[in-house]
Amino acid sequence: MIDRLLELNDRILLVINGAHTGFLDSFMMIATNRWTWVPLYVTAFVYLIYRFGWLRAVSVLAVAGLTIATVDQLCGSLIRDSLQILRPSNPDNPLSAQIQIVDGYRGGRYGFPSCHAANCTALMMVLGTVMRRRWAWLTLAAYVLLNCYSRLYLGVHYPSDILAGAALGALIGYAMGRLALYIMRRLPIDPRLGTDKYVQ
Repeated sequence: MIDRLLELNDRILLVINGAHTGFLDSFMMIATNRWTWVPLYVTAFVYLIYRFGWLRAVSVLAVAGLTIATVDQLCGSLIRDSLQILRPSNPDNPLSAQIQIVDGYRGGRYGFPSCHAANCTALMMVLGTVMRRRWAWLTLAAYVLLNCYSRLYLGVHYPSDILAGAALGALIGYAMGRLALYIMRRLPIDPRLGTDKYVQ
C-alpha cells in the first residue's frame, strides 16, 4: 500500500512537472516568488483598514505575521530537519534525473512539508476567517492553488509535501484566525464605521 502511494506521488509530480512550455516556465517562476504577491498582501491590509479600522487591521496583521512565522519555522526547521526527506529536484534524489529544472532552480535540500503550501494556506485561513466574504475566500484559494501548483511544476516538491504543508497551515491558520476575531471583538470600535456587526 505504501509503495503504491509513493509511486502515485512520483507519477503525479512527473505529469505536472513534465508539462513545460517557455511561457509557463517564466510564469511559474514569477508565481513561486514571494515578492510577487506583495500587492495582494497590501490590498488585503487596505481592505481590512476600510472594513474594520486601523486598530483592528493592525491586530489582524500582527496575528497573520505571528502565524506565518510559526508555521514557517515549524515546517522549515523542526519537521524538515527531523524527517530529512529530499526534494525531488535534489541531485542526491534518484528521481531528480527525471525532473525538468527551470533556470537552475532546485530549492533547498529537504522539502517535506512544503513551507510555501503551509504559509499560503495559513494566511488564507487567517484572512478568510476574519473577512468572511465569498470573494475573499475564492481569491485567497486561487492564490494558494497557484502557489502550490508552481511548486509541483518546478519539481521542487512532491504532492505529499504540498498536502502535508497545506494541512498543517490550515489547522494553525484557522486557530489563529479565530484568535484574531477574539482580539478584534475586544478592541474599541472605530467611530467612523458606525457598526460592530462585522466581528459579531
